[in-house]
Amino acid sequence: EFSVHAVNTGPLLEMVRSREADYGISMQPPPDGEFHYEHLLEDEFVLVCPTDHPLSRHRTCRWVDLQNYPVVLQSRSSSIGMLTTSVFQELQLKVPHSHECSSVHLSGKLVSAGLGLAALPKLVLSQLDLTGIEVRKLREPTLTRRLGIITLAGRSLSKSSRDFLKMFRQRVSKTRVYP
Repeated sequence: EFSVHAVNTGPLLEMVRSREADYGISMQPPPDGEFHYEHLLEDEFVLVCPTDHPLSRHRTCRWVDLQNYPVVLQSRSSSIGMLTTSVFQELQLKVPHSHECSSVHLSGKLVSAGLGLAALPKLVLSQLDLTGIEVRKLREPTLTRRLGIITLAGRSLSKSSRDFLKMFRQRVSKTRVYP
């Protein structure tokens, strides 16, 4: 028996640290020796925009293209929010944001309603109703997040945890990331 929690990276690391969780699936934590990280995959960010948006006419968009339009941002406490905010800061872009969401599903609804654009990792696209939405490559820079299994360094996992992670690794190796 086990339970599944959908939490942001910070709370997830705390759950693993306090042994409330045996492991987590998330971005690579800082290499401080407290956690063991097993890399699984790279998850590339894409632009999500309404079908009738001017940027939907392009196959590939640049981050700088977003500065002229409202953007739906993920919560800054999430890995997605932290990464997108860091790109905007790195490029010194003043991006007007229309909403900040803690839910990827809600972000998709706001985009399809024409209330903004979103930069999201490909793996979350399966959580969206893509009706009225176009997905475009996002470059300059290409942004990816490294995802893997996080455990407390030196902690042995139960047989059920090891069995689940074995099955999970096999499933991930067969995952085709949209598009």
